[in-house]
Amino acid sequence: MNRDRAFSLVELLTAMAIFVVLLAILLSALGQMMKLAEISNTTSERIETAGAVLDLMRADLAEASVPLNPGDTNSLQFLLNPPADILSQSFLLPSAAFWQRPGTSLTRSGDILTVGYFVRWTVDNPGNPTPILCRLQLNPDDTLNKLYSGQTWLSDALLDAKVSGRKSDVYAGLVAEGVMGIWMRTVKEDGSTSVVWDSRSPVPGELPYALEVRIVVIDQQAMRRLTELPNYPAVSASSFESDISDFVASLPPKIRMGTRIFQTVIPLERARK
Repeated sequence: MNRDRAFSLVELLTAMAIFVVLLAILLSALGQMMKLAEISNTTSERIETAGAVLDLMRADLAEASVPLNPGDTNSLQFLLNPPADILSQSFLLPSAAFWQRPGTSLTRSGDILTVGYFVRWTVDNPGNPTPILCRLQLNPDDTLNKLYSGQTWLSDALLDAKVSGRKSDVYAGLVAEGVMGIWMRTVKEDGSTSVVWDSRSPVPGELPYALEVRIVVIDQQAMRRLTELPNYPAVSASSFESDISDFVASLPPKIRMGTRIFQTVIPLERARK
C-alpha cells in the first residue's frame, strides 16, 4: 500500500524560513507605506493650514483702506512692523501688520474695523508651548480700540481680551495653530520692498502696492514635540530672506523636519485705484 509522503524536518524548516523572510519583506513594505502615508498627511496638513491663512489675509487686504481723514496722525491706517515701544512684551516675533477695512457685519455705514495679524504662543501647557496665528479685530466703538497713540497700543490687556487663543476664551482671535512665524514686507509698484510701513508718513494715506507674506507652518506631530519657545531674529530689511531660513535652520532636527515655508504676494486692490 502506498502512503502519502510526509514533509521532512529540513523541508519544514526551509518553508518556515522562506515564510519568515516573506513576512519580513511584507512588514517592511507596509511600514514604508505607512511612513509615506504619514508624510503625505502632514504635508497636506501644512498646505491646508497655509492655504486657509493666506486666503483669509488676502480677503482682509483686498479691503484695506485709509481713514476718511488720512492726515489724522492719531489714526492707525496701515502699519507694518510697528516699533517695539507700542508692542506688548509678550511679542516674541515683532513682525506684525495692522490696517483698517470696512466692516461687513456692522449696521452703520462707514464704520471701519481695525484688523491685524501676528504670531503668539500659548503656554497653557508649559512643557508644550503652542504657536498660533492671531487675527485682531476691533470695532470702532470698542473701548480697547486706541488706534495709534505712540504708547503701548498693543498691551497685554488688549491681547488677552481679544486674541488670547485659549480654549477658555473660545479660542478668541485664533486663525490657525501651527504657524510658528510670519514675516512681511511691502512691495511698491516699482518692485522695491520695505519691512517697515506707516501710511501716515511720508505721504498721508498712502497704501503699499502689495504685501509679501511668508509663514512657517509646523504639522501637529512635530508641534507636540515642542518643549521651549524659539528665538526669533530682529526684523531687518537687509536680512529678510536669510532671517526666515536661519530661523528654520535653528530649530531642533525633529522639529525642523515638520516645518515648511510658504510665501505669496498679496495685492492691495484699493492702492491700485
